[in-house]
Amino acid sequence: MTPDKAHCQRHCTSKYFYSYDVGSGFDELYKVGSFLNQKFTQFWQKVAEHFKGCEYIIAYDLINEPWVGNQIRNPTLLIPGIA
Repeated sequence: MTPDKAHCQRHCTSKYFYSYDVGSGFDELYKVGSFLNQKFTQFWQKVAEHFKGCEYIIAYDLINEPWVGNQIRNPTLLIPGIA
């Protein structure tokens, strides 16, 4: 069951990182060639092209607070140095 907006606003967002669905989403993001991975790559290619040569930008974080993947399916991802 997907929580509604009101439910989500009552809880810290990071709590949802321990859900199966969020873990599966990160798995797809990291899987080279998956639909989500391709779209993420295309997005950053466009951003890089747009800001290419801009003297005021030296770096940009590609993903803020990335998650390890589906730790329910693969609990070893939570061991430091594994993910």
